[in-house]
Amino acid sequence: MNNKLFRHWILNKHDVSGCYDEIEKVKAIAFNPEWLLDKYTKWDKKLSLNFKNTNYTQYAFDSQKGIIYIVPNEKKIIVYNPETNTQTKIEVQGGLTASKSTNQLIFDSKRKQLISYNLEEQYISTFSFESKKWSNNRLCSQENRFWHHTSDFRPTDSSIITFGGYGMYLYKNDLFKIPNNNSQWRTSQLNSIPKRYSAASVIVNDTLFIFSGKGNISGKQEIPSQLYNDLYAIDLKTLKV
Repeated sequence: MNNKLFRHWILNKHDVSGCYDEIEKVKAIAFNPEWLLDKYTKWDKKLSLNFKNTNYTQYAFDSQKGIIYIVPNEKKIIVYNPETNTQTKIEVQGGLTASKSTNQLIFDSKRKQLISYNLEEQYISTFSFESKKWSNNRLCSQENRFWHHTSDFRPTDSSIITFGGYGMYLYKNDLFKIPNNNSQWRTSQLNSIPKRYSAASVIVNDTLFIFSGKGNISGKQEIPSQLYNDLYAIDLKTLKV
């Protein structure tokens, strides 16, 4: 109307049957709508499983196939597809995981295998889908000192990068580079990042991004912690933050 905007419906502001425009609050009515945005703003419960030892249960995600691998113990692996809501079970034929603590499993997208790793004793155990065996028979003996660390698979050199964690009443800012071979592990402390656990991370090219988490500068549990709302970028070639 005379090149003047007189209705403006922003579809992300809606109710069940429609939405109101931003200018005069006139409602646009929708019949049997399917609001696509709602699929990404609400959690959709797909699966519920019960395990005896939840501190042991491991998880890994294959982003190429969209499959979640769940390892509740050393005898089986559950393969779950959230798109089809179906699951299959793999009976493990031998070997042991490297860790008996949750959050120490990742999927190797290049070699198509699961990698269980142990940050305390610094060794790995890989799972072959062909033989259905873990590669290691070593029993882990140390307690987990890095609960709820971040972990990312780096395809350029097939390594695993982890950061932070919590254990023994301490928050951490340690960065581990775990090689998928027999070469030496690389460990560094990123002192310019306050110590924390339960952060989020992702690798883009050769940069590791770390966001949020909970902890404090001293790393001591007895000192009040805080929820961080910060973002860091770490050059994985130089470890410059």
